[in-house]
Amino acid sequence: MADVGIETITDYLIFLYPNVVQKISMQEFQKRSKIAFDSFQQKLKKSNIYRNTLWHGDLWTTNILFKFDNIISLDCRLVDFQLIRYCPPAQDLMSHLYLTTEKKTRVQFLPLLLQEYYKELRNIVTSFGLDVKQVLPFKEFQASCE
Repeated sequence: MADVGIETITDYLIFLYPNVVQKISMQEFQKRSKIAFDSFQQKLKKSNIYRNTLWHGDLWTTNILFKFDNIISLDCRLVDFQLIRYCPPAQDLMSHLYLTTEKKTRVQFLPLLLQEYYKELRNIVTSFGLDVKQVLPFKEFQASCE
């Protein structure tokens, strides 16, 4: 199961950085990618400190199916659950941000992105008649992102 994920990530990294195979062999690149991927998987375990939730693990635009009426998005569904885990919600958010943004973007906008994420989380939790401060206080969410 993890091999499918690592092959996809390796292919994507080669697409992003085609010159990398000129510096090291393709076999060495794949070996290093697998070590990094396995290490990443080991770090994604249930937290004994923070609230845990269902973690998708591969939140890319290609794993979200959208239903449109002309140009208006009516609904969406997540697909591809091969990396699913039970861990703090920050894992999904931070994984997505670190895999899809540059460091300078995160340095500049991370506090704002966390606030926006939490604001949307609050809206969703409130729509179910719950108090987000009881479910996941902002300070706890912030700490779980570090």
